[in-house]
Amino acid sequence: RPSTRLSRGAEGAAECARRRHAAPEELARLLRRELEWIPLKAMRKDRAERYQTPSEMADDIRNYLGGRSLLAGPETASYRVQKFIRRNRAGVIAVSAMAALLVGGIAGTGYGLVRAEARRADAVEALGRAEDAERESAARARDLEQVVAFQSAQLSGIDAAAMGERIRERIVEERARSLGARGVDEKGVRTAVRGLEGELSGVNFTDVALDTLSEQVFGRALAAIDARFGDQPLVRARLLQTAASTMREIGLHEAALAPQTVALDVRRAQLGADHPDTLASINGLGLLLHSRGHLAEAAPLYREALAGRERALGADHPDTLSTRTSLGVLLWMMGRHDEGVRLTRDTVDGLRRTAGADHPDTLAAIGNLGGMLHLLGDLDGAEPHLRESAEGYGRVLGEAHLSTLIAAGNYGRLLLDLGRASEAEACLRGVVETSRRVLGDAHPATLTSINNLGGMLWSLGRLDEAEGCFREAIDLGVWSMGESHPDTLNSLHNMGGLLWQMGRHDDAERHFRQALDGLRRVLGDDHPETLNVLGVLCRLLAETGRQEEAEALSAEFGERTGE
Repeated sequence: RPSTRLSRGAEGAAECARRRHAAPEELARLLRRELEWIPLKAMRKDRAERYQTPSEMADDIRNYLGGRSLLAGPETASYRVQKFIRRNRAGVIAVSAMAALLVGGIAGTGYGLVRAEARRADAVEALGRAEDAERESAARARDLEQVVAFQSAQLSGIDAAAMGERIRERIVEERARSLGARGVDEKGVRTAVRGLEGELSGVNFTDVALDTLSEQVFGRALAAIDARFGDQPLVRARLLQTAASTMREIGLHEAALAPQTVALDVRRAQLGADHPDTLASINGLGLLLHSRGHLAEAAPLYREALAGRERALGADHPDTLSTRTSLGVLLWMMGRHDEGVRLTRDTVDGLRRTAGADHPDTLAAIGNLGGMLHLLGDLDGAEPHLRESAEGYGRVLGEAHLSTLIAAGNYGRLLLDLGRASEAEACLRGVVETSRRVLGDAHPATLTSINNLGGMLWSLGRLDEAEGCFREAIDLGVWSMGESHPDTLNSLHNMGGLLWQMGRHDDAERHFRQALDGLRRVLGDDHPETLNVLGVLCRLLAETGRQEEAEALSAEFGERTGE
């Protein structure tokens, strides 16, 4: 038994106890009886005596945490009564005191004995009802878990950009139908529809979709959680965490901050800093701040979650590896490239060992590592990683999957830098074609693929073709996502750089300023993308002899970056 091994000083006992901040004998006392009954039942030689399903074992762990009798415990009435008394200590003490008074008042009479027997029967019946209620409560909790998991899976799959595009299409379709029903001829309908499409081109329907989801779905859900589960803090925290994670995944970063913060605060207070659920919320807040561009605030949260998960779950647990992945990318984005590469290499090694080379998480980490090496100029080191990521995604998820298309685009850009121009062009044109066919012109991945193709043509000196790609990416971005979307702003930045090289300085400045103004509004003055465009515009102004303006921007850049 674990408790016996600890009490006898088995090898590693002292270290095991130290990690849990306890003496070996204290840990042995904690393990003895119930806590070790669960793993011992799971390992019984007779299959019929083990837990029959993983969920049955999970139920018994919940029984232990809730102070209920265990399936792994002895089938005795005394054991069940002891558990009932521990859970309901105050009530039992009150009942016992009342029973003592009654017994003292009627001792020695046959009537009293009959009443005592009746009370005993009532107590047994009450115990049975209490245990039935517990089982019903546990069943309701499991049902709630399943509902939460189902709803989370459904909502996390929402594509806000596609939803927004469908809203735009429905508006146009409804306008055409309405005109046709009123007897307008086909030519008149086409003219009216073109005019409506022009008016709608400046509307960001992705934001419309997100606002609708925020108000009609998540706003109502959060209000219902607070109203219904205000007196059940851990259930409330779990639901809020699920909502916050889903909102972050679909792009509702600002709205996700409040439920994410509350979920973390409740779990810290109720469960402590080292509980896996608390660590999940710490990591979730780090992811949210990372997504919003608050890199310096996200870093300590990632480090806290990583240290806690390494202690509680182990270095190779999927949750630990997930946090290490996020921290590696964050450090890279903060300019701490050596740390970012080291952590990402460690993550790749851990995922290869535990999840396997073809797991999507492994392929994502491999792609991250290849991208970092590419940006550091280690092209030969990056090539096998980016190739493995692209080929692995194609094999596992299919050539038309979004992850495959992104990985193939990354590999295509590397091929260009390696001097393999014909391979690069074939790769990037294939990504554009597949993205258009599978995802549609309005999808962000399609816009990224068009931008990548434009960048390749620019590198090859085919500037007019590159301008056509960047112009299309800007027009599609404004049409589908609005002029303030980060992808649209990235296209404006690219076009500004191309126009600068073509000697069209006024046009270049106009695109840079439009991108900079949008990034300030959307990502903030201190976001790396904002600062990047600020630095480029500063150099353009200096090159064109506008020293005073350039110096003003240079001073702002230095103040915000410390350079």
